[in-house]
Amino acid sequence: MFIKDSFARGMELHAKCTVFAEGCHGHLAKQLYKKFDLRKNCSPQSYGIGLKELWEVDKSKHEPGLIIHTAGWPLVSKVVIIIFLTKLNVQ
Repeated sequence: MFIKDSFARGMELHAKCTVFAEGCHGHLAKQLYKKFDLRKNCSPQSYGIGLKELWEVDKSKHEPGLIIHTAGWPLVSKVVIIIFLTKLNVQ
């Protein structure tokens, strides 16, 4: 077997608590789900899509410090839409 000069053996971790922050469907998370049966008593997976829009508006229509939280409508069952509006300080 050929091993490159740049090869670095993986680390073995021993810890009381290890946090995996690779997303809900990451490669390591999927292995942990199977090994420890972590999805046994869970609700079905839900998904979300994040969108950002940048608008240029007249300065006279802006209120400093104003942040608006709202929810989308009309909604179908089991769908949640949350909207945050805030000012981006770009000239």
